[in-house]
Amino acid sequence: MSETPERPSHVIVVLVGHPGSGKSALAATLARSVSPPGLIVSVRDVAKKMLAHLACTRADNFAHPRAENVMFRAGDGTLTSFNEALDDFYDSTRVALPWFVWVAHLRNLIDTHLTSPTGARFFIVDDLVHYDECEYVAQLPGATAFTVFLDGNPGKAVPRNKTRPAYHTREDIRDKALANYVGVFRFNTDLPLLECESRLLKFVTTCINITPQQRANFKIEVAAAAAAAAAQQKQAAEDAAAAATNDTKQPGGKQ
Repeated sequence: MSETPERPSHVIVVLVGHPGSGKSALAATLARSVSPPGLIVSVRDVAKKMLAHLACTRADNFAHPRAENVMFRAGDGTLTSFNEALDDFYDSTRVALPWFVWVAHLRNLIDTHLTSPTGARFFIVDDLVHYDECEYVAQLPGATAFTVFLDGNPGKAVPRNKTRPAYHTREDIRDKALANYVGVFRFNTDLPLLECESRLLKFVTTCINITPQQRANFKIEVAAAAAAAAAQQKQAAEDAAAAATNDTKQPGGKQ
């Protein structure tokens, strides 16, 4: 893949998975594995700033080590922690707002780095929840981009909440990984963390190597299918024209 001053070649790894699947820990591992270090891009940070503005507090309060113990009273009078409020807000707004709102933020951040000679060239996105988001990122010019669905719940520390809106959109991405969609892969995280980290590094290296070929083969298949469909349409039109000609030559037919 050729490099240009305007948009150098770069890698984008999208990590997708249910809460507790290991996204944040494995994103940090990937970032440390390359030199210069990769950049972790999170749309959750955008939601954090939005909620901080609404709650009249600082965004870094949600990242405080004791955030889960800091309580405030919600609008309906119930007590909730900073962590719980952020989780509920993030999950709801991620599905309620159009998916392109979030990827626009990602693209702007990535483009800012690509236009800088010292900017990052390896990006880890944590996390997308719609397949359309993943496919949009995969089509960014000059990028080797793919999605890895982290399928597991190491330590079983975070229970699955199937009533949350994003649960089903994430499951859709998992289904596409199981169906071998181009550029969408599944990685099992029901393993000890150190083993997960080691295996993921090798897994991502393999994905970087095979994804461009996957997409090239897919384009060839699409072009071949389009050509075959066009040939069938042409043949059908010729057959119809021949049949009409034969009809006019039959006794009683129009001359």
